[in-house]
This record gives sequence, C-alpha cells and structure tokens, in this order.
Amino acid sequence: MKKINLLLLLLTFITTQNFATVLTVNNSPAGGGQYAQINAAISAASPGDTIYVNGSSAVYLDATITKSLTLLGSGTFSPKQSTFPTSISTVNINSGVSNVTIKGFNIGSSVSVSGNSNVSFVTISDNFFSNNCFTYAQLTNVHDIVITNNIQSGNSYFCNVFNNGGCYNFLISNNLINGYIENFNFPSSTIQNNTFFNGGNAFGGSTVAVTGCVIKNNIFYNSHPSNGTSSCIFLNNITYSTSVTYPSLGGSNIDNTNPQLTNVASSGGYSPTYNFTVAPTSPAHLAGTDGTDLGYYGGILRASAYGEVYNLPVIREMDVTNTSVIQGGAINVKVRSTKAR
Repeated sequence: MKKINLLLLLLTFITTQNFATVLTVNNSPAGGGQYAQINAAISAASPGDTIYVNGSSAVYLDATITKSLTLLGSGTFSPKQSTFPTSISTVNINSGVSNVTIKGFNIGSSVSVSGNSNVSFVTISDNFFSNNCFTYAQLTNVHDIVITNNIQSGNSYFCNVFNNGGCYNFLISNNLINGYIENFNFPSSTIQNNTFFNGGNAFGGSTVAVTGCVIKNNIFYNSHPSNGTSSCIFLNNITYSTSVTYPSLGGSNIDNTNPQLTNVASSGGYSPTYNFTVAPTSPAHLAGTDGTDLGYYGGILRASAYGEVYNLPVIREMDVTNTSVIQGGAINVKVRSTKAR
C-alpha cells in the first residue's frame, strides 16, 4: 500500500461540508499546503472560513485568531491519514472575536483570550493539552464557551479564568482532566460528564474556586469533588479515592464508590494506554441524569476514544492501483474512509 499526501482529499471533503473557503497549512518541506504557518492563513482568510492544519513533525508557531474561523488539526493522536499530530504551543483569541472553533490539535500551553473581553460562541474540542486548557484572568463579556472532548495531561489548571463582569454560559463537558478548574464563577454554567483523575483537588484547592455552577454526571477519581466550591448544585456524580475518603456529596450522588474504570492508574498523568470506559457492573454505568454513563463517555457530546475529529473523514485504507504513470498521466487511487469512531 502506498501513501500519498491527503490534503486534497480533506480539502474536498471539508469544502463540500461547509460550503466555505478552506485554506490549508503545512510547515513540512514540500508539504503541499497553501501556507507554512497558521497566522499567514488567518491573515488571508475571510470570516467564516476553515483552516486545516496538517500534522507535522515540527511544532507550529503560536497562532492568534483575529476573526470568526474554524481551525482544524489532524486529531488528538496520530491519525490514520497522517504520520504526525498537529502540534502548537498557544492559540490566542483576540478581544472582540466570536464564532470560533479550535479542534484536533496537540496544544502545549493553552488557548487564551487576548484583551480579555467581548469573546463569544467559542468551541474548544477534540484537543490534547499537555499543560493548561483555557486560560486568562479577569474576563469581561465572555459567554457561550464550549470546552468539550479534550484530554489534559499534567496536573495544572484546566480552566483558569475569572468573571470580571457580563460572563456566563460556559459548558465544560466530556473532558479527561488531570488538573483542576479554578477562578470560575460563571452564571448559567455547567460542568458535566468529565472524568477528573489523579488531580488532588478538582476545583482548585481550599479557596472558593468554583461558584454557582451545576456539576453533574462527573467521575471524580482520586480528585477531590467539592473542596473549593460554593453555591454549586451536585447531581449524579461519583467520587472515589484509593487512599482517602471524600466528604459525602449526598443526594443523587454516589459517594466513595469505585467507578470501575477499565484501565486507569491510581496516580500520575494521562497515558494513551488508559481506558476510561466503565464496566457494565459499574455503579457509574447508565447512572447519569440523562440515563447514560457517568464521566467522559456519557452524555450527548460523546468523546472519540481514538482522538479522531468528528467532521473529518478518517482514511482507513488507500491503494495506488497503477504503479507507474507517464508524465501528465492520471494516478488511480482507491480510498476507504469512515467517520470518526
């Protein structure tokens, strides 16, 4: 089986799906992208465009989003159609920007808001964070932020922001969180179907880190469920530690009970060998407020166990059926692809 560059195939698919201009980025030598770095593509893009950033062995330069755009990487881990993930240190969102999607990247530092204000309708999904996820203090008029289907490895803050006025409607859903959330006082916000693991305190420690949120359908595995919260509603969560007993949440929550994660160590950060599904005999199985499993694989925003981006085709097989071609001739390629698993 021979491999060829798949930027053209992905470009055709994305354009068909979104009916908008798609710009391609590849920082590899002779990589085939229209641009070598993300900021050059952002400068050339119009609001509403999609920028596909190909996987590469080299880390991309930090990007700053200055308009409504979709940034697509190749997936959380090395996908079938690319040797490498799409890696970058920091993605900044400028003040005053709305309707932004960032998905499919390996992000070494964080997604941050530059200028701290007037940012809305942002989706951060299907990314791998080796440090922090969403950061910046003293936000003003920031709302409708969805942070979903991400993986964090590294015991640091997953979300560290502070409502300086007019901030609301955050959804933190279906993430694997090795760290903690702090400085999070956002009305009408929900923290649901996450698996907090081996992080010590899920909500930032002894100070009041999270206030006024609905916290439901989460698994707290070696991660303190309530220390640092105030005026929060806890529904259908499960708590467990291998070494200590957590204070009971009571009500519809399941306290100090093993969720029977399929394969997860009881200390340390994330490993791609881990399996965060729950056993059919687990008390977390079908125990959510919506009748699905608690944690990462429950709810309606389902995570991909393979790090595959949902609105990109995943190439499972590809064959070049003619082994030699005359100059100007056609290469016959047979491709089998499916949606993300």
